[in-house]
Amino acid sequence: MKLVWSLACLPFALLSCTDNSDTAGAATGVVGFNTAGVDPALARTAIVDIASLKNTGFRVNAYYTGTEAWSTAAATATPGFMYNQFVEWKANAWTYSPTKYWPGLTDGVTYGKISFFAWNEVAGAVVSANTATGAPALTFTVANNNADQKDLVADVRTDEDVSGGSVGISFSHVLSRIGFTARLKDTYPGVTVTITSLKVKYKADAVESTGIYTFGDDDHADGTWTYPATKTYMSNTGDEVMTANVVLDSDPAKVKRVNGESNYLMLLPQTIAYGAISIEVTWDVDGISQKKTINLPDQVWQPEKCYDYVLVISAEQTALDPIVVNPWDDSSAYKPAKLIYHANGGTGNDVEQFVMTNIACPVIENSFAHPLLYSLKEWNTKADGTGTSFQPGDLFTCFTNTDLYAQWWGVIDLADPTKLPVGVTFAS
Repeated sequence: MKLVWSLACLPFALLSCTDNSDTAGAATGVVGFNTAGVDPALARTAIVDIASLKNTGFRVNAYYTGTEAWSTAAATATPGFMYNQFVEWKANAWTYSPTKYWPGLTDGVTYGKISFFAWNEVAGAVVSANTATGAPALTFTVANNNADQKDLVADVRTDEDVSGGSVGISFSHVLSRIGFTARLKDTYPGVTVTITSLKVKYKADAVESTGIYTFGDDDHADGTWTYPATKTYMSNTGDEVMTANVVLDSDPAKVKRVNGESNYLMLLPQTIAYGAISIEVTWDVDGISQKKTINLPDQVWQPEKCYDYVLVISAEQTALDPIVVNPWDDSSAYKPAKLIYHANGGTGNDVEQFVMTNIACPVIENSFAHPLLYSLKEWNTKADGTGTSFQPGDLFTCFTNTDLYAQWWGVIDLADPTKLPVGVTFAS
């Protein structure tokens, strides 16, 4: 999920806005979003970078559940707070209409909770009805022609309230991406091998084109794919996926990308039988053209995975290497994560910072009430202070969900005020 774009630590304040007629308690402020990026870059023309996302926008369903957590309220919850809400980039801000506000205190103590489900604006996606309960479902149909296929990305944020500030959205890919590379079988001194065409053909009634994606039920959780009883299938019988001739490297250990960067196949996750898809490849050996049709092997395609089929070409024939399967992010690992700060002896609720892995973010200032006569010494990766320490403002890079614990030291020693501060560590 190769990050084409990721927007700093807290990239954009996505101002959103509506009346609060379907929530209890006084409204407390405009609902906001920040878009931390697409988890890894979309490798199609649908959304390649933030500029493309600004051109397309995205949609949101939001469910108000009062004081109940989504895990208990989902069975009867409907998207009354927002339904199929289009969010667009306008006048240098993310906006939508009508404006929505965070619900206030529901019982004088607890803020009302809202759960958000977002997906990119894309042709072929139809969301479930506004009367449907539980996590929404998208019925998605893949375009038959490669040039028209688009990526589908989605994200979930549950149990958000005004105390958390803006809603952090980080889209993840939910389709399977199929590509083609090639290499020479051996070394052929003085010979130039050029691939001139690669066409994809689908066997009749073999590759499903319509599926139903049901969102997950927790922050950034993966959803599930099911398929309708009435099937639709891919039917193209000769779709070109090359945009230019590809001259293979003379070193047989080096592979070359064959499909164009905007010509990956974007297909539904499913089990593919041998021969359900075939490719017709044409290559040229020093001016002599050759052609061969190859059946792709059986394979279980998973969401958010890239499948590269590697052609092995000799002067006389071509074959396939084993399939290369990578996470969608096959060049880096930019994924959503939480950096959680713990009071660890101080007073206050944990502070969650929404970040992306492998992107350095500044460590926050202390917002906890300190123990009497103590001040913050540092943040540490272990509660007992034996881990790595950081000062507010230091840059910290997460590789997964990470906890930082406040470490406190004495301001003065009451027995002898002339002593230097005494380091003190609290157990969590």
